[in-house]
Amino acid sequence: MIEPFCLTKDLHHQERWQRKVQEYVGDEQFWFPTAEDVVIQKLRWGRDKDLEDVAAVISVQAGRLDFSHIEKWCQEHSTINRLEKIRATLPPELGGKA
Repeated sequence: MIEPFCLTKDLHHQERWQRKVQEYVGDEQFWFPTAEDVVIQKLRWGRDKDLEDVAAVISVQAGRLDFSHIEKWCQEHSTINRLEKIRATLPPELGGKA
């Protein structure tokens, strides 16, 4: 499933576009948002499924996420409490806070 999103004037959307990563699937080239930017956007949406996805992304990407980038945007979007609540449910080895 492919879900296209329009580039808007939103500052995070602009930065997310600049940070995208290139991947090849077979011979086809695709661009994807970073895991950090997926977390940030899903925290903004804040639906139950999105918050479950955030916990899953943090767990799968444990030790590889740039939390300073995530926290910067969560402060900007007033979603830092959502992030902290999710991280409090995860063990430290899966990206939770000790």
